[in-house]
Amino acid sequence: MRVLLVMARDDARSGGSFRVGQSLLRALRSAEVDAHAAFAYGGKGPVAWQEGSERCHYLGLSNSRNVRAWPAARALLRDLRPEIVHYIDPLLWMKVATLTMGTLNVVHVHGAIPTDLPLRSADRFRWWFLRRTTDHFVCITEGARRSHIQSSLLSAERTAVVYNGVDANWFDDRPDRTPARRDLGIPPDKMVIGMVCRLFESRRCDDFIRILKVLDPRWHGLLVGDGPDRARLEDLARPRSQRPPDVLRQS
Repeated sequence: MRVLLVMARDDARSGGSFRVGQSLLRALRSAEVDAHAAFAYGGKGPVAWQEGSERCHYLGLSNSRNVRAWPAARALLRDLRPEIVHYIDPLLWMKVATLTMGTLNVVHVHGAIPTDLPLRSADRFRWWFLRRTTDHFVCITEGARRSHIQSSLLSAERTAVVYNGVDANWFDDRPDRTPARRDLGIPPDKMVIGMVCRLFESRRCDDFIRILKVLDPRWHGLLVGDGPDRARLEDLARPRSQRPPDVLRQS
């Protein structure tokens, strides 16, 4: 069986969906599935470097409005002829571009939605289109699946739950705590509170930094990740006398 995993960018700053796609690609290959990855935007990144570039395909779009490049998606499906196209990121433009190709489609649903807030008309249309063009939906938790069903966005019959997995073997060869603390500049007698996520505004990493500053000095914070908010968070973590004026106003 040949499976094509469709993702936005080969870039860890894309967030959790990127890690899901990367892990799924590895798992499928270890199960001897002919798995390929297609990236809509940008060039080669961690997946190509770590997993090999022979099964990574780059469509080269600058944004979804670059309609002249849409035929590249159809050409890729014609060349690969996958049995399943699994959208790790639900790229609507690619679904439009490949509507008539008749390939089995799966869409990953990475989180729940609030059931007590009304959806905008544009969002409801988006979900209507996804329902019409998708054969099955994979939710990462039962709560995510339930919230979409309760909101009448998805049906119970066309959804399933596959929890995000953690490769426990990855931790077998991690460095000892003492040299790790030394490399990070954390004194051995300090307590550490950590946060691991994509660094962008809705994750509220700035609150993490502000809370840390009012805790007992024994606590050190470890913020792990990358993203568009990184530079601002680095400025916010500096002593007040070293922060730029715009960051001072926000803090």
